[in-house]
Amino acid sequence: MKLKTPLYDAIMEYAKKNPTRFHMPGHQGVVLDKLYSSAGADITRLSVSDDLLYPKHVIKEAETLAREAYGTTGTLFVTAGATLAVFIAVGTIALKTSAKKVILNRNSHKSAFSALRLFGLTPCFCNTKSDNNGFVKPAEVHDIETLLNTQSGIAAVFITSPDYFGRTAEVEKIANLVHERGVFLIVDGAHGPHFNFSGLLPPHSAKYADVVIDSCHKTMPVYTGGAMVHVNGEELYKIALLRRVGLHTTSPQYLTLASLDYARARMMADGEAVYKNLLNALKEFNHDIEADNHYSIDENDDFSRLVINCNGFSGSELGDELEKYGVFIEMSYGSRVICILSPYNTGALKVLSNALNKITLTRQAREIDFPPVNYEEWVDYGVTGNIKFLPLKECEGKICGTEIGIYPPGVPAVVRGERITAGMLNYLTAHQDRLFGLVESMVCIIEDK
Repeated sequence: MKLKTPLYDAIMEYAKKNPTRFHMPGHQGVVLDKLYSSAGADITRLSVSDDLLYPKHVIKEAETLAREAYGTTGTLFVTAGATLAVFIAVGTIALKTSAKKVILNRNSHKSAFSALRLFGLTPCFCNTKSDNNGFVKPAEVHDIETLLNTQSGIAAVFITSPDYFGRTAEVEKIANLVHERGVFLIVDGAHGPHFNFSGLLPPHSAKYADVVIDSCHKTMPVYTGGAMVHVNGEELYKIALLRRVGLHTTSPQYLTLASLDYARARMMADGEAVYKNLLNALKEFNHDIEADNHYSIDENDDFSRLVINCNGFSGSELGDELEKYGVFIEMSYGSRVICILSPYNTGALKVLSNALNKITLTRQAREIDFPPVNYEEWVDYGVTGNIKFLPLKECEGKICGTEIGIYPPGVPAVVRGERITAGMLNYLTAHQDRLFGLVESMVCIIEDK
């Protein structure tokens, strides 16, 4: 069966003709090196390829097919990653309502905090609770309900589901609660775009939320930066289109756009079959690993997000050792290693199990709980004043001038405007080799008035 891929087809047809090019990008389709093997399909806005910001034919058709696949009012393509998609989502709600507060769980990506500031919104933080790996749990219904009962002027609730560990929030229950109160729900589903293509996976959040962010390149066969924004509601959809015009680059990556179109069609056609195959391969992998007794597999809601528990030993050490065998993981955190599984690459599991069986770990994991909120004042980008840069070790008791945390997963441990506690400092120091938010290893500090 031929896949229905109008944008992909248009771009590949253009490349096949080997046209004489006098347009961007500067390589003009010439294969200068192996790196440029896809150069023929790397094009710009042309009559045949449509305009992402004002789509009229093949991009519009591709987005319509994505909308139909996900069951939304409208779906927008993005080539600058889920970060830009978050800005579009938050900006859409900000333009729709005069309310200025957003309930936000502290497992949110750093882009959510920046987006709130950009559009003049203020967060109300859910309670921060750590799991047995020292990381923030997904948002819980009763925490959101408490804030809805105690805070006025709530514009939206912003939750992350699934998270980096493959855990989901109770999105349907949260949506029901939020909508009963006349409040919008944004779901950062960056790690869950594949949920839509197999009944073996959790329900996709687009069934329940007003706006959902999908970082398709994370878990689908999509080139880096490919993302989607799913919107429910005609007026919200029009506002989202307007926000994309204002926020997205005028030079979108057409290889990425084509891959979004192709991946959607491919996974609609074979998603059920390939995820069934992946699940079977994973069962064999789990049997091999758990028989070894050195490792165990953490349970979660997404079996394609493999979380290997080193049982007290260092996940970071395991990641380093795996690289010696040519195996590269997505992330380590405490005693865990996180691997993103592709249903189109199931053979990699055997390579991973063979490597694991050859490795002996020696370092104990350093388990440190995610620090509790110490929020004093939300400091937006309009606030100016005295700032200075200090070494991390000198920052206890100081007001932080930007979000700081570890990447991946990109979740701030300290938010701009928070006073840095000993617990925060301890957490950041323990992960000092992978911090974001520093400037040449220095922390931006807002001096007290």
